[in-house]
Amino acid sequence: MDNYFHVVVGNARDKWKEIGRRLGLSETDISAIDEEERGDTTEGCRKVLNKWRQMNGRNATVDVLKQAFIELERRDVVDLLEHEYVGN
Repeated sequence: MDNYFHVVVGNARDKWKEIGRRLGLSETDISAIDEEERGDTTEGCRKVLNKWRQMNGRNATVDVLKQAFIELERRDVVDLLEHEYVGN
């Protein structure tokens, strides 16, 4: 899953809060991460993804991650995630 997280961080870190919302994180969790990272979108994005994985365990799948980006209308990221899957 770490390779997929690298794709997300590299291509969508500016939308990390919305990614967190789409993945089911609470506003409290998002606010806490925002406060901790003080504007560092790279670390904010990485923490959101790790929190999601921690909360969902085996249910934190690439398909769920791709669906979040479909909902965000970021097909470019979906395509990159699919390419990463083929590459593994």
